[in-house]
Amino acid sequence: MVRLCRLLVVAMAAVALSVALACFRPVLGQVVAPETPATPKAETAPAKIPEADEAAKKFQNRDWDGALALLEQAVKKNVDLPPAHVIMFQWFAQSNQGFLARMALERTVMNEPKDPEAFVILGNIALQERRITDAQLLFLKAQQLLGPFDKSLKRKNILEPQTISGLASVDEAREKWPDAEAQLETLLKLSPKDAMAMQRLARSLFQQTKAAEALKWLRESKKADEHNILTPEAALGRFYEQYGDHKDATIWMTKALEKAPEDLATRLVAAQWCLETGQLDDAEKHTIKAMQLADEERRHATDATATQVEARLMNAKVLRGLVALFRKDFKTAEKFFEDAHLQSPGNFAASNNLALALCEQKIESSGKPDPAKVNRALEYANANYQASPRNPETASTLGWVLYKAGYRDRAEGALRLAASSGNLSADTAYYLAQVSYDGGNKELARNLLDAALKTVSFSMRPEAQSLADKIKAEPPPKEKEKPKDPNAK
Repeated sequence: MVRLCRLLVVAMAAVALSVALACFRPVLGQVVAPETPATPKAETAPAKIPEADEAAKKFQNRDWDGALALLEQAVKKNVDLPPAHVIMFQWFAQSNQGFLARMALERTVMNEPKDPEAFVILGNIALQERRITDAQLLFLKAQQLLGPFDKSLKRKNILEPQTISGLASVDEAREKWPDAEAQLETLLKLSPKDAMAMQRLARSLFQQTKAAEALKWLRESKKADEHNILTPEAALGRFYEQYGDHKDATIWMTKALEKAPEDLATRLVAAQWCLETGQLDDAEKHTIKAMQLADEERRHATDATATQVEARLMNAKVLRGLVALFRKDFKTAEKFFEDAHLQSPGNFAASNNLALALCEQKIESSGKPDPAKVNRALEYANANYQASPRNPETASTLGWVLYKAGYRDRAEGALRLAASSGNLSADTAYYLAQVSYDGGNKELARNLLDAALKTVSFSMRPEAQSLADKIKAEPPPKEKEKPKDPNAK
């Protein structure tokens, strides 16, 4: 358990990386990022600390005060352990007790105001929730505390790179590419073999129209981590697509597939790219091949590679389900999302999309929504929202499932909450447009649909276009006659 505790901040940093590398995933997580990086390794405290082991047992028995007391004893004996409340935070988070997890971090800040670790974790949480200004302030505070921090050199060496990484993520989110480049160069001085930092630096350079330098760093990242990093040509293709250059994106994605046709990560990212750009036939072809490659990898997996192989197989299932979701083959989508969810119950992409696939299904004999499927969808959507209420995607999915269940007013509230985050996806725009139209607000529906239909490919595009055409064909609302002035002649 102690080893897991010390890897906490490293794992949270991986969340920040996924935010920073958002170019590899479309809005609202409809597609999981295929090139899931391995969690960075870090030296940890000794694995056997009796107080920590006993604390874990007490925590499992819900004796939280007893667990905390033992952790405080353990921390006193080993300076390389994080504060006791940080360990409690992780345990609460692992048991899906989000409120208590947050409170544990707040207690850390109160009890250990000079310890930077809680600020790093809070910064990564803020990044995950797209609260960029909060993240910046938290990382700057962590950086300020790290300067004089001398309690544990081991912890300091872990926390410093993650703080710089977090500040780079802030610059990336704000598209301040020269500043991000400078932060990432500093990060690579501290961690010269950090392949993900190299990929991020490549992206910052590409955004400054330095494609040749970007490709150089993409190749360096592949050398640094041959098994976990995406084919450089495929990564560059993703950059071009994000930049709006579909022609060059196609050229580089084709090169990637020619160079590595049997590489699972390349197939996964090609499938995702095809899905995002409306090439459903090619997306299906790549996901089928990806499933074959993933099954082959699984048969030859070793203890050392099993975790990564399972993650890739799960991603292949999610992408396969998404192709079916886009094709409106909801039963097939349900099958693959459920398989992915059973394989990894905590995976958000699997459970979120499973809810969407379930709520769309109808009883064949009547054509009405299947109440059993809708109820299951509500369970998944509500659980995700309760676990992460600040994530606009959880509110969006919950809103749509509520609408399908017949709760229009509650659905509208959830969808407006999702839209208020500032990260309005095309699917969410359609959901809110449909609910608004049903409520009589055609003008809002029309504006939302205009915004949604600017996106080339999203799962509800046919429905959005159909509703837009319907509104356009309807006569404009009559203007209300002004009441006559009784004094007028």
